[in-house]
Amino acid sequence: MPKPQPRLTDPDERLRFETLVADLASQFVNLPPDQVDGAIEDAQRRIVEALDLDRAALYEFVDTDGSLLFTHFWSRPEFPEPPRRQVTTAAFPWLQERLLRGETVIVPRLDDVSSGSTARMAAVSASSPTCRFR
Repeated sequence: MPKPQPRLTDPDERLRFETLVADLASQFVNLPPDQVDGAIEDAQRRIVEALDLDRAALYEFVDTDGSLLFTHFWSRPEFPEPPRRQVTTAAFPWLQERLLRGETVIVPRLDDVSSGSTARMAAVSASSPTCRFR
């Protein structure tokens, strides 16, 4: 199977994305706290659309054991929102271990991720990028 080419290789495309990131960052300056969640989800939408992705999800570390809390999500209409719940280290121990070390984990297909699948996640991370965890 051919490996997809990395995104943002065209200088104009890269400049548009860097401009988007700068614009998004500026929108959070002096933003009232009650508007932060909406701004995060709007930023997810803009990034998903700019990179031609399917969806974006944001998790927050909530415990010293590495538990994650699903906090924000945006997707194209054909992709339903998963349940918002806390994810413990038991669900994806390999993923959370890497995230706690500050590594980026790349998952090209959601079908490649299954609960407790350490070997599968290891193989997925070496594949071409579509979904990144950081």
